[in-house]
Amino acid sequence: MRSARAGVFAIASAGLAGAGHHVASGEPVPWRLLFLAAATAFLGALPWTARPRSLAAVVSATCAAQLVLHEVLAQAGPDRHGAHGTGHPIPGEHGVHPGAAVMLLAHTLAAVAVAVLLQQADDQLDSLPRLLDQLAATVRATVARWLGRLRTHPRPGHDATRAGGRRRKAAGMPAYAVLAHVMVRRGPPGHGQLPSHP
Repeated sequence: MRSARAGVFAIASAGLAGAGHHVASGEPVPWRLLFLAAATAFLGALPWTARPRSLAAVVSATCAAQLVLHEVLAQAGPDRHGAHGTGHPIPGEHGVHPGAAVMLLAHTLAAVAVAVLLQQADDQLDSLPRLLDQLAATVRATVARWLGRLRTHPRPGHDATRAGGRRRKAAGMPAYAVLAHVMVRRGPPGHGQLPSHP
């Protein structure tokens, strides 16, 4: 479960950052860089995935990952000055330009949305073993009930009725004695009477 949590977090973080930078800058993001970012996010998240975390922790981790990935992708951009193609050659002006602020805000909002979805998915996966146990208990109870009905109510012509007939004959009981209290309603009166003695 730890590797699955870390893997989903890494893929979501790297994919979100890559898609955001591609949409904002119009430039393709190198896939090798995204793969490296996902691997780094996976290794960074792995120690923290032993148990489910709170929503605040997931939002904080996702926002931190987006900030780091934002900087890495901005530095790897075509102008390599961190200004996202705005013409500012001074790296210190990165946070001043409105385009950078919009991109940072977009990263933050997307990170919060992804964190909420990751948290909900983790909660659902965390409850999966309990749901599977309930399903298995229901199936076991249903099968036991069906088997119980088959044992107490055998089918007509089943081996148990034939075996019962053999037991009655072996005990010295005549075959017609079993039917002594059967009412015959077909035909004229007195037509279907069974003899009382052999």
